[in-house]
Amino acid sequence: MLLELAEEFARRNLEVCLLCNELSDALRPDFAACTQQVFEEPEVVDPFDFDLLWAQHHVLQPSLHASKVRNRKMPVTIFSHLSPYDPFETPGPFVERKLADMIFANSPETAEAIRRYGKDFDRIEVLANPAPRNFETTAKREGSISSLLVVSNHVPKELDVALNLLEKTGLIVERIGRRATHMRVTPEMLAQADAVITIGKTVQYALRARRPVFCYDRHAGPGWLCEANFGTAAWYNFSGRGFGPARSPEDLAREITAGACEAQAFAGSIPPKRLAPFVLEDEISTILERAERHAGDPERSARLSYVLNDPNFRAELAHEAALSSLINREYLRRRKLETRVARLKDRRSFGSWFRRKKVPVT
Repeated sequence: MLLELAEEFARRNLEVCLLCNELSDALRPDFAACTQQVFEEPEVVDPFDFDLLWAQHHVLQPSLHASKVRNRKMPVTIFSHLSPYDPFETPGPFVERKLADMIFANSPETAEAIRRYGKDFDRIEVLANPAPRNFETTAKREGSISSLLVVSNHVPKELDVALNLLEKTGLIVERIGRRATHMRVTPEMLAQADAVITIGKTVQYALRARRPVFCYDRHAGPGWLCEANFGTAAWYNFSGRGFGPARSPEDLAREITAGACEAQAFAGSIPPKRLAPFVLEDEISTILERAERHAGDPERSARLSYVLNDPNFRAELAHEAALSSLINREYLRRRKLETRVARLKDRRSFGSWFRRKKVPVT
């Protein structure tokens, strides 16, 4: 989501910088094309140099603490949460409660989870992981499907077997993900596919592309999105949660084949008003208009001036910055571990690692 935010801000001729724990080599060229600079050390960035801060994953707090907060004008600050259960997505104890101008969650499910942290989070709003304009098309596909685009980093076994069964019938299946072709999903990929099997953000891409979506992955899912399940699926951020147990490969294959035409009709007939929450440029326009109002609000300025000059808050900020640094180190450790586990699960990667290291077998 951050990359598409950066691209949208840059499209509006705003100067964009990125501060992150880690930036993968695969995404570095994309960020280089839309940002002025990328920072991976929080202490070298002064947040007060910017007009707008978009904060996720506890990255902002150490940077705030390293800067001089007294007698400074606080930029408009937005906090965003992208998961109802991941501990890295939870709010910190002090900073967000006192400095946030806007707080967003990627789904009603996530918003409900964040509200449990107290009344300071009652104002959280849903920013439904909207997709950028380049995915939008008015082209509609009708009739039986001949090609599927599967986007997942964790295809469950029953779906993998079902896809193999469908390929044997002549259906073309293109796979994007960690165990297949690992790359960024593009509008061209969706334009060439008759339908998409995925969860999460790629669902929003497909909605703007008017492609039918079979929503199913490691949490199972509703199957083909339709009028009856769309609202519930969206509530759970199209993650697949909230629906029944996993199906058998045979049942999945039959369901994919039998429901395709009806799913195509639904995808092509969703009214624009219903798709509005998934339109990135409109959502960003609204957010920037609100940010302008916040920046010019004298009551906000006075309140935040008091907070930033309060010794108690500066002590709280120091504690939260230390906590955030621990969280960020744990995040990096977990990411490295996940990468190693993913490589070990891939037999080809494991085989090449085994030969390269020449590990003795005892």
